[in-house]
Amino acid sequence: MEQECRNFEKILDSVNPDYVILWHPTLRQDYLLYLICKAKGIKTLIQRPTRIGSKSIINDNYKTIGFEKINSQETLPTSSKNLLDFHIKNDPQKDWKRYRNRFMSSKKHMFGALIKYFFSENTNPNTHYTYFGRSKLKVLQKYIKYLFQAKTRKIFIDKNFHKQIDLTKPFIYFPLHIELERSTLIHAPFSTDQLHVIKQIVKSLPIGIQLYIKEHPNMKSREWRPISLYKEIMKLPNVSLLHPSIDPNILLKNCSLVIAITGTAAFDAGFFKKPAITFVETDFSSLNHVTVVDKISELPNLIKNCLNKTIEYDDIGKYVDYIEKNGFNIDTNSLQQNVQDALNYGGFLVDVEINETEFNSLLNSNKNEFDLMAIEHIKKFS
Repeated sequence: MEQECRNFEKILDSVNPDYVILWHPTLRQDYLLYLICKAKGIKTLIQRPTRIGSKSIINDNYKTIGFEKINSQETLPTSSKNLLDFHIKNDPQKDWKRYRNRFMSSKKHMFGALIKYFFSENTNPNTHYTYFGRSKLKVLQKYIKYLFQAKTRKIFIDKNFHKQIDLTKPFIYFPLHIELERSTLIHAPFSTDQLHVIKQIVKSLPIGIQLYIKEHPNMKSREWRPISLYKEIMKLPNVSLLHPSIDPNILLKNCSLVIAITGTAAFDAGFFKKPAITFVETDFSSLNHVTVVDKISELPNLIKNCLNKTIEYDDIGKYVDYIEKNGFNIDTNSLQQNVQDALNYGGFLVDVEINETEFNSLLNSNKNEFDLMAIEHIKKFS
């Protein structure tokens, strides 16, 4: 870590940039570079998704999109949109579903990656500490193990998780987050133990309220969770584990409250005029329907208060108008998969040599998207 910090500092001191362009920090090294830039007073331009359709926005802070500052300083007009219809039309889950269907799905790419990996030299285990202890045989063994693990866990999910739910009884909706992922590791580092969070919620439930917990469909890319964890959740009183295929909009429409560590479900709750509780500050925490947990001991009272809360559309409509004014349309999920298809065998192999011909072909075939991102970043230079 110290070597990484010194390396980033050396590069920044040598280049002395006016701006550093970053994608929304996802990995440790991305986040570390962002923090060092902030400490040195270097402006960062971070492109990030907005949770509204294919809209992205660029700003200087990975935590916010800038709305809360404007909302506190100006009296913004109420949006004239039919916000529920707008949400259904611009639900980003559609983009994510297309991405899940493409990611690491090609058998051609899989066999190409296997051949490339096992019949080419790779010196990274000798020079990169993150490769310590790896060998090609161990990687193959792990890969086969994970394939069987994913299949076994999915069989358990299909057999034991609820695919039909009782919508006539009052319930609170809690969506599980992907693990391991930025949403908890960076944004909510004190809430990474989701089982512990769930137990705290269960202890805080009012009498007569069920807790519906939905598995995240993107956990497919992480071989799902250990069956032992699922069984622990299923033992809890007043808890139902829901199948990842269930439409979250059905849950949002019929729930009494959304509780999330951080994430899109808590934001989307506002479109259905439902209150939401998060365990950390988010880019949408300034919206009236969102309550943030400061102390876990306050959770029972927060839940009771939120269940009696009336939600109006005023500020979420302003939030949508702000995104439409300041954001731009680009399907970053598809673009990311295009990059993986062109350079990384569909996502199966990261360690590849990228030649100039392949890279130019990638740039030319996605020219409109890269040109748009360039234009939007240039607008931020001042």
